Amino acid sequence: MFCHRSIGSIVVLFIYTGRSDGLPYPAWLAMGNATASESPEPVVEPPQTQHEGLGQLYGLPVPLALRKKRKCLLLKIIYVALCIINILLSIAVIAVTISTAITMRIFAVDQSGRLVAMILLSVLAAVTLSITIYAMVGILRRHLRILHVASVVLVILAVIQALILAVSVRVTERDELNLSIALSESFKLAIADNPRHVRLWSIMQNDLQCCAVYGPQDYRNPKLPPYFAPDVPISCCPSYMADRSELVQERERQACKAKRLYSEYGCRNPVINMYTGYSKTVVAVTSFHIGIMVIIAILGCLVSKRLKTKGKTGVVLEAAPPQAAETSKQPVKTKTSAKV
Repeated sequence: MFCHRSIGSIVVLFIYTGRSDGLPYPAWLAMGNATASESPEPVVEPPQTQHEGLGQLYGLPVPLALRKKRKCLLLKIIYVALCIINILLSIAVIAVTISTAITMRIFAVDQSGRLVAMILLSVLAAVTLSITIYAMVGILRRHLRILHVASVVLVILAVIQALILAVSVRVTERDELNLSIALSESFKLAIADNPRHVRLWSIMQNDLQCCAVYGPQDYRNPKLPPYFAPDVPISCCPSYMADRSELVQERERQACKAKRLYSEYGCRNPVINMYTGYSKTVVAVTSFHIGIMVIIAILGCLVSKRLKTKGKTGVVLEAAPPQAAETSKQPVKTKTSAKV
């Protein structure tokens, strides 16, 4: 609201602003304030903090950059730990398959297919061990290509091992029947004083605490009456010791026969149980091995997507979003007011 007042020959204009004291401001004061408020003033920009590390480089906030770096580091630690477990499992698979192959070779002569399967599993486990070490070197040196190759090879090896387990390792009733026939033939050769089979049955009867194929009656002479004790070897008796002389062993054998201290159980069931147990152990260890291989391959793909190298610094971080990079390059505009 404008007001005027005459002071002599001078007319003074006032603007009523509603002051608490009821007095108006002079117009020239109001105009001076407006001019002063519209005069251009330099806008003071807040000082830009020097972001450490990769937040300034990629236009990302520092906490986000650190979170991404820590997440990638955690994946790498998990990957290396799984690789170490896989190496130990590879050694376990090699040991179990070789021992099972030796056991099969002793008794089951016609189990050539299963024997070849055990040998293949041991070879594949050795290859897996080498590939796992190769993958560890790749992630420690931050080589994406090595991780890709190792992941693909591990998946292929896992598929091959799974097929071998499904086809050739599981023990069936036919396998048990063939093993029984092989034991009977080996026992006949031992009765005929074949040195190899005599030694084999001596070790087997002593270790498994058994006697003959189906029992000590297999050693009975059919020409003798049934009240005579069967002519069991000393290996069927609990007092058998391989390092004793033949004279001492014969004396112990006669005492064992007279007192009927020999084992009453045959070796067929213990051998089949041992054979089946070895096969189940191979299946369990190899299955766990296959699972770890698949996990390592998947984790290797995840790590390879996050792994980026920057020069020779070895810094690991994801690339910045294009919007953040563009905004970081735009010049800062200063605010200016229009002149009156």
